[in-house]
Amino acid sequence: MNRPSLAVILALVSACATAAEAGPKRVLFVGNSYSLYNDLPGRFARLAGRGGQAVETATIARNGASLDEHWNEGRVVAALDEEHWDHVVLQERSSIARGAATRFAEVTGRLTTAARKRVASVTLYATPANAGRIQDQAGIDAAYCAVARPLGVRVAPVGHAFALWTRRHPEITLHAEDGVHPNILGTELAARVFHLVLLGALPIPEAGDETAALLDATAREAVDPDGGHTWCQRTASRERPGTWAAKTLPSPAREHSRPRRVFPAPAPRASISRPAR
Repeated sequence: MNRPSLAVILALVSACATAAEAGPKRVLFVGNSYSLYNDLPGRFARLAGRGGQAVETATIARNGASLDEHWNEGRVVAALDEEHWDHVVLQERSSIARGAATRFAEVTGRLTTAARKRVASVTLYATPANAGRIQDQAGIDAAYCAVARPLGVRVAPVGHAFALWTRRHPEITLHAEDGVHPNILGTELAARVFHLVLLGALPIPEAGDETAALLDATAREAVDPDGGHTWCQRTASRERPGTWAAKTLPSPAREHSRPRRVFPAPAPRASISRPAR
């Protein structure tokens, strides 16, 4: 029986020590009900855990809250001061992202500066358009990209992933019954997009689960190969703003041409949570 050499043993000990020192990835989600519905942060962490990647998440969110309100309340900056975070995910209220570009850019810039001072990377959560309003997705994506590009931050194209799914599987809705928030299936797709953007890979596949395979494929198609760094540039290069969605996504009439299966979602609750220590 061959025994491992001292060099091999020392290498293994060193690798284990490095992994222990690195610890879990810590992700802070900041937003409103889009970040709360179906516990998106928790689902993302569970997907990561399935592949052996330890992830801790915390959420500072309230139904209808804007990033301005979070900034003024001070809890985000306090959370950045009190603990280490590897990633900060910022999600703006949809009406502000599309209709108040200057306000969106200014507060995102302030929060990005605060996060970077604490050595955390920032990702913007580009939310999906409402059910039946697929034509709005290009405008939402453009609003997030207009803020992300000058700041040099990534975009998690969740809305784009929803649009791709709707194009290919119009009979299976990703929205809850209110037509605004994601249902369970929609949250599973969003979690996969974040897994790709924040961790650089899809979660470990679930053997025999065809729906999970479709979700994985959609997330992979939505996110560019470098994990969201150039997604905005690639999207803009396809067509001029405002024309791309009309050419690649189905019209509202086609979207409802087949019966849609609805996956119910529980009502959201306000949450200011932190991982257990």
